[in-house]
Amino acid sequence: MIDLPVMELTEVEKRIILERRAQEAHIAKTDAFREKALYVANNFLIWTYKEGYAPTFSIFVNDFCYQEKDCQTMYEAVKKIWDLVHTLEIPMEKNHV
Repeated sequence: MIDLPVMELTEVEKRIILERRAQEAHIAKTDAFREKALYVANNFLIWTYKEGYAPTFSIFVNDFCYQEKDCQTMYEAVKKIWDLVHTLEIPMEKNHV
């Protein structure tokens, strides 16, 4: 077996590696947040329709009981999802007379 020399990383190389790891962690956290936001938005939409509430921040936190520390960020994401969803429509079918 050949002994290879141990290479030391420079400070610049270490910084590049740590920055890349931080970027990858941020991407993973963002993906998880997006998935959770879709789930929460769907549940909140169904709940507000069922209960007859307006989708306000106060209702989101106090009545829907979203009490997590990211409640403001999550509510803003939910509003964006709702705004997008409410722009969607299916084409109107043509009557065949």
